[in-house]
Amino acid sequence: VLEAVGPAEVVQPFRQALKREQLLIFLSPSHLVTYSATSCASANIPPNATTVAFAYPTEGASQLSIDQRHCLDLLDGRQSFLVLGGFVYFDAEGKVTQINAMVRGHGLNFEGPFELPEVAVTQMHRSGRLHEVTSENIRQMGATKFAYLLPDDVFRLAKGLPYGGFAFVFPDSHCSCYFRICFPDGELTSTPLQLFAAQYSDVMHQHDLPKLPASTKRDRVAGSTAAYVDPAPHLTNALPSPDTLDVLPPLNQPTRSTEWAVKHSFDFLTHKWTSTQIPVLLDDASFQQGSMRMAFHMKDLSQPLGPKQDYVAKFSKWADEPAATYFADVEMQAIAAHMAQAYNRNDPPVSVEVVPAAVLQCPNRLHNGFPLLLNIEPYLCGSFRKSNNNYGWAAEDRNTPQAFSHFTYVFSNQLMVVVDIQGVCDKANNIDRYTDPQIHTRAQVPMESGSADLNEEGIEKFFETHQCNVICRALKLPALQHKPSDVGTAPRQRNQIKAVTPDPHFSKQLRQMCVQEQAKQLLGTAWRS
Repeated sequence: VLEAVGPAEVVQPFRQALKREQLLIFLSPSHLVTYSATSCASANIPPNATTVAFAYPTEGASQLSIDQRHCLDLLDGRQSFLVLGGFVYFDAEGKVTQINAMVRGHGLNFEGPFELPEVAVTQMHRSGRLHEVTSENIRQMGATKFAYLLPDDVFRLAKGLPYGGFAFVFPDSHCSCYFRICFPDGELTSTPLQLFAAQYSDVMHQHDLPKLPASTKRDRVAGSTAAYVDPAPHLTNALPSPDTLDVLPPLNQPTRSTEWAVKHSFDFLTHKWTSTQIPVLLDDASFQQGSMRMAFHMKDLSQPLGPKQDYVAKFSKWADEPAATYFADVEMQAIAAHMAQAYNRNDPPVSVEVVPAAVLQCPNRLHNGFPLLLNIEPYLCGSFRKSNNNYGWAAEDRNTPQAFSHFTYVFSNQLMVVVDIQGVCDKANNIDRYTDPQIHTRAQVPMESGSADLNEEGIEKFFETHQCNVICRALKLPALQHKPSDVGTAPRQRNQIKAVTPDPHFSKQLRQMCVQEQAKQLLGTAWRS
């Protein structure tokens, strides 16, 4: 959330007109700047911008009277930003590098309109994504609410959103629609911004827009009793079912209000949990779901303004999920992160990072009579993809994910293997960022790794299909099962790399972990088994 504080000649008239001391501006979740250099130049986007968020109009700006609006100069970017909103651009360090106000003119282009499904409107409403329309032209067309659409938003939309877009909601749901952003340099067919209002008026008469294809629920495959196998990407549909909405337990305070929560973080090296109270903003409706959990957008307002505030909160689909499971998932991710650091010490062609996870305890939201628990982790910007799952499937176009899984088996002295590798590839920094991995463990490993830990069966399934690649051989990992592959990039100074050996302290560190007791101590009377 931003607060407009100056200059006085700009903000003071707004404070007086709206009768508010604070002028609050809500930001959308940020995402990567995916436009080409030509598009950035045409849209006046700074060349050092790496991420962008949309700033909605000042809270209450829709209440300005016609006379008050006529006193404004909307060609002045400062005033236009407060009334119509704009884009906030951040550099690689998360610092604001430029703010572009929404004004009439060249630069931003749209394609559409396209039908906006009712389920998408309901999800946007429940998650606090809809804001009052403040553009007089668009309000005259009948639209009352709008939302900025991220490139990776999942709202059952017929057209993809490579550069984001805007959704507009009418009292008559048949008229609700969205436009996607495009650019005039050949990337997408474009509609100039000047024609936007005229094109948008056609929606009032377009009740015969094409219907969206019916979609299916995400498949769930049982590997064994009480164990779940995550399907390969081509077998799944990660969108929620159209006849169900996945929402969090309600907050006992106004919509979109900041709420205080307790963040429980784990350090693998010290085996210590620490607890910190932080202010957060949570979407109430999920933006995506898997076979076992739902994902919600979240902002950690204790972090500096920008992409560092953007998080994903994950909530179990099972109403009776034990509290210890949330803590065990964090410890499991910390173990994978520790092994990723060990992997990077071998100077691979692409480094690996497993993003840190934590448990969020929300005292103002009750679930089964106890404060709501969530797993949270930083939001990953970029093209999200899965490289292997927990039952032997593996994509064949990347070496790093498969070599990392193989490495974890050797490093842990064959006690476990990290699988279900998924995340984004940050090509600018030459690093893979992974999230939500699964660990298959030997029966003697003293750790809780969830129902998706298939133990020896899972380890065997990985090596049944694993094909050692040039990175595996450069690290001198023992070849298993299939004929090796020579495709891809090997580490530098290949002949100087020593063979990976098991960490003699690793099994001792695992024995020192006791998630059940530590979780009980942290939650106290809020503990549920």
